[in-house]
Amino acid sequence: NFPLDLAAVEAPYTNG
Repeated sequence: NFPLDLAAVEAPYTNG
């Protein structure tokens, strides 16, 4: 997974 794709998927995950 690219950093760009990961950031979009990591944002909601970290938010809860």
